[in-house]
Amino acid sequence: MNLICNKKGFTLIEVMISIILLVIGILSLMSLFPQGYILGSKSDLIARAATLLREELEMQELQIMNSCNNINTSTNSRSVYLSGQGTAQTGDISFIVQTNITNIGVNIWRVNVRVIGPNNYPNITESLVVTRQLYYRHGC
Repeated sequence: MNLICNKKGFTLIEVMISIILLVIGILSLMSLFPQGYILGSKSDLIARAATLLREELEMQELQIMNSCNNINTSTNSRSVYLSGQGTAQTGDISFIVQTNITNIGVNIWRVNVRVIGPNNYPNITESLVVTRQLYYRHGC
């Protein structure tokens, strides 16, 4: 009897090695997901803090440019919640917005705004020089 022997298949060892290599590759890719979530949440906090910073600078600039307003040169600090509510909601994140206005000349003010996030991250600061043009003054 002549038996036909086919030697073109995979051995059990080759299959086991390929499965082990596949599992190692999948596990290494899965280890990147938590780091991606952490970086995503940090960038979200930075973007939200930058938005609060820009909004505060714009609001102070409009207050100063309006010649009907008296400008208080002082430092103010307030808490801002991401929910937009006056008090913290469940799962809410709070930022501290510090605003300092100083008079640096006749009708010229410097506005410094600092936004501090949870656990002091992010901590970003920006300043703006605002002038008041009394030439365009209208009745108050």
